[in-house]
Amino acid sequence: MGAVLSLPLDKIGDGQWFGPVPTPNLWTICPPAQAALQRRMPALTRRRAPEAREECWHIYSGDVHVGTIAIRAGIPHDEDPWGWSCGFYPGSEPGEYLYGTAIDFDQARGDFEAAWRIFSAKRTDADFQAWRNQRDRTAAKYAAWARGEKLPSQIPNFNDGLPLRRPVR
Repeated sequence: MGAVLSLPLDKIGDGQWFGPVPTPNLWTICPPAQAALQRRMPALTRRRAPEAREECWHIYSGDVHVGTIAIRAGIPHDEDPWGWSCGFYPGSEPGEYLYGTAIDFDQARGDFEAAWRIFSAKRTDADFQAWRNQRDRTAAKYAAWARGEKLPSQIPNFNDGLPLRRPVR
């Protein structure tokens, strides 16, 4: 088995590729099993969540929010104060999330990196695209609401081709 690639989380900002992105061809679409585990992924980055009351970091792979490392709220003082979760939906099933606790940020970061190697090995490009599509649909929905528009599901359609029904007496 090859060397394990360490995923730096100390970068702030958008993710960077570890190397050039290969031109799609049959090999990159359907690589051999061993090569599939070595595909290039964007570096993980972290961004501080500005709306969080406690210290909270969102972890990104490229433009996909893949996890969180944060101080846990409302726990006893003898419990681990930091928590982390690794996973995203849509693009994975809720039961596939990995999560844990840690005594400090550095341990939480190391545990997250190990969990990310496990979680990301099961993800495809389509999984990441599913998350992006949902993000874009949600942004479009809120933008329409901000303009005062309604979604098609919010507009009653009285002329749907069905005869009007009268109450039975």
